[in-house]
Amino acid sequence: MKKFFENKMTRRAAKISALFFAASLALFSCDNFSSGDFSSGGTGAVPDASKAYVKIAGVKTKGTAGTSKTVLPNPLTVDDFTDWTLKRETIERFEPIASADTLAELTDCAIEVQNPNTIDYFILEAKKGSVIFTSSSVGATLTPGVAAELSFTLVPTSGDGSFLVKVNFTGNAAAADWTLSTATGAAQSGEAEFTKTASGGTAVAKADVNVLGPEYPTYTLNINFYGDEAKTIPLNTYSELVRIVPGYQSGAERDIDLNALYKIKYHNLPASYTIEGGGTLPLNYSRKSGDASGVIQISNVAASGKYFAGWYTSADFDPTSRASQILPTTASDVDLYGLFTDELYVSNSGSSSAVGTKGDPLGSIADAASIIQSAADSTINWKIMIDGILTGPQSLEELSGGAGMAAASITLKGVNGPSGGVFQDGINAGWDGTSVPETIIGSALKIKIPMTIPITMQDLYHLQKILM
Repeated sequence: MKKFFENKMTRRAAKISALFFAASLALFSCDNFSSGDFSSGGTGAVPDASKAYVKIAGVKTKGTAGTSKTVLPNPLTVDDFTDWTLKRETIERFEPIASADTLAELTDCAIEVQNPNTIDYFILEAKKGSVIFTSSSVGATLTPGVAAELSFTLVPTSGDGSFLVKVNFTGNAAAADWTLSTATGAAQSGEAEFTKTASGGTAVAKADVNVLGPEYPTYTLNINFYGDEAKTIPLNTYSELVRIVPGYQSGAERDIDLNALYKIKYHNLPASYTIEGGGTLPLNYSRKSGDASGVIQISNVAASGKYFAGWYTSADFDPTSRASQILPTTASDVDLYGLFTDELYVSNSGSSSAVGTKGDPLGSIADAASIIQSAADSTINWKIMIDGILTGPQSLEELSGGAGMAAASITLKGVNGPSGGVFQDGINAGWDGTSVPETIIGSALKIKIPMTIPITMQDLYHLQKILM
């Protein structure tokens, strides 16, 4: 519906109050006006050649500047607006002289201007949702019998704008979220609408944003992709600059290829185990996983009754394949083989920094005792496998585990040693076979083997009796 208001207040009528003006508004029907060509200086028909008129000839919205890397507000058309109002400047403010629901209702009529000045000034307002758009004032010299054309550019005031950025991706992402921030630090965030396809999927970031005019900030939008739903495996962050303006929706659609997502497979894990430090074992990784340098640390695990001797990348536990981390240069699926054992190998060819496997033996029984004490697992029945003939003092140091015992039992076994074992003298019933009784745990057992030439284990036993 169109409304036309008779404006009795002009620049020359400075003393007329606003109250008097409001009382003098009169409603006119567009049917009282003639249609035709109302261009400035034209000869279009007007209802009364002795009166002055204006006609809205053109309306546009202000463009937004940006680079090719900027998401800009989507264009608006006049059909996106409602509540159109044409206002004329008075001594105190701009007062409405005509209004309509649509622009078409205003542009098909000439609008009378009462008591024209030498130059009159007009503004046009309209609404898009809750946001008011207004123009700068436009001046016009009014001539009786001619409808002066007015052209306006609408600019939004403060209010809500919005953005919607859709990213089509290829890769194995499982989740995505977004953050939106300005240079001043103002930010908001949210979950992306996420859809998976056979080869990738889509992630949509969108929200309403309250912004203040007339200078509208440029925002930085980051859309973060993850290789798992828990968001522990970062893949990519897609960044975009976004201009957000009240009343507009800034939108774009982009395509990206995500970083590869690699699998981590764990072998030999027992049915029940715990992870050192808590958490879970990651099943996937990407080049963006890990710490600041891109290194992924592999957690140790523990299982009752067994000692975890580390992860290996070879199924035969080649000492050179021992792995405690995944380096950033790795770009493939990773198989990790866990070594769970209750056997610690000791050899003269070993060292205190060894793991204690047959291929990577410890250097002494004392080194084995240190591992047993460190494990402090009273469910493990340890076997110390002595590979060859040891020389020099060898000892099981204090193995008490604080309030409890450091192990369930310890067995010393000689491998490739004289007589096939360490303790096989058959004399002392408490030391028969190869078992060291559980009762000795918590005390120090010294095994002195100062051998330079091979001797029998029975001779060694009697030698120990003499030396101790």
